[in-house]
Amino acid sequence: MRVNVNGTFLEYDTFGNPDQAPLLLISGLNTPMTRWTQQFCEQLVSSGFYVVRYNNRDTGLSEHFDRHKPVGLLRLLFARMWSFKLNLPYTMNEMVKDGIDLLDKLNIQKAHIVGRSMGGVIAQLMASGYSERVISLTTIMSTTGNRRLPKPSIQVMRLILKKAPHPKKNLEGYLQHRIKYTKAIGSTRYPTRNEDIRERIIDDLSHSGFNPGGGKRQLAALIQAGDIRIATRKITCPTLVLHGDCDPLVPLVCGLDIHKNIKHSKMCVVEDMGHSLHDHFFDTIVREIRLLKDAAEQSCDQSDVLALQKA
Repeated sequence: MRVNVNGTFLEYDTFGNPDQAPLLLISGLNTPMTRWTQQFCEQLVSSGFYVVRYNNRDTGLSEHFDRHKPVGLLRLLFARMWSFKLNLPYTMNEMVKDGIDLLDKLNIQKAHIVGRSMGGVIAQLMASGYSERVISLTTIMSTTGNRRLPKPSIQVMRLILKKAPHPKKNLEGYLQHRIKYTKAIGSTRYPTRNEDIRERIIDDLSHSGFNPGGGKRQLAALIQAGDIRIATRKITCPTLVLHGDCDPLVPLVCGLDIHKNIKHSKMCVVEDMGHSLHDHFFDTIVREIRLLKDAAEQSCDQSDVLALQKA
C-alpha cells in the first residue's frame, strides 16, 4: 500500500488487529521494510501488537529522489569532520516527520516505536521531538552519532568503500559483493546462508529496482544530523536499547551510549548478534519488546491513577 505524507509517498503494510497496541517499525540505511520479515512481524502480533512497517523515502517502492545527485563520499567525510552543512534533498528530521505523518494517515494517535540502525536514530528523534506520540521506544543496533564512538571494523569499511558492480551489467558480481558484505556485518555464530542472502537481494531488485543513490542520500542526511545526544537526553518514555555484542558495523559501545544518555532506559546485550536480525534472535527481541510494552502500559495506568488522585 502507498500513502502520501510530508510531500512524498511511502509504501507500507500492516499485520494484526488495529485494536491491538500499535507498533511502528523503522528500517535502517537503504534497507527495505521486508527486512522486518513476515515471521518477525507475526511474532510481534502474537505478543499483542498491531504492526506497521514502511519503506523510508528513497527505499523500496517509496519515492526515490533520483532527481537529486548524491553527495560524494569524500565531501560527506569532510562535512562530518568539519561540521559544515550540506545542501541535501532531505534531512533526518524530514524522515522523522514521514513516520509521524504515516501514523496520522492511519489514525494512530500514539504508538510503540522500534527502529534499527539508522531507523534507531530516526526513532530517537521521534521520541524526543514528538514525545506525545510515542508510548515506548526500542532501538536496535543503533547509535547517538557521538563522534567519540568507535567506527566500523576495517574489514567492513573496505567493503563499504568498494564499489559494487551494477547488477544489470554484472548480476553475479553484484550478488557476490552483497553476500560478502552481509556476512561481514552479521553474526559469525549464526550466519545467514549464502542462498538466503542471494534470494533476498534478487527479491529486492525485482521489487524496487537498483537504487544506490538512495542509500547515499540517506547517509548524507544521517551524517548531517551528527551527534543527536542533546535530543536523546530529552527522551522520557520507557526505552529499551538492544544491541549485539559482536556488531562490526555499529559496535556495542554505540548502543551503550544511547543507554547512558536516556534516563531509566533498559540495556539488553544480545549475545552473538551482529548487525542483522537473524531469526535465531527473534524470540529474545520480541520478548524484550513485549516486556517493554507491559512496563509502558503499567506506567500509563499509574499516571492515570495519579491524575485522578490530583483531581
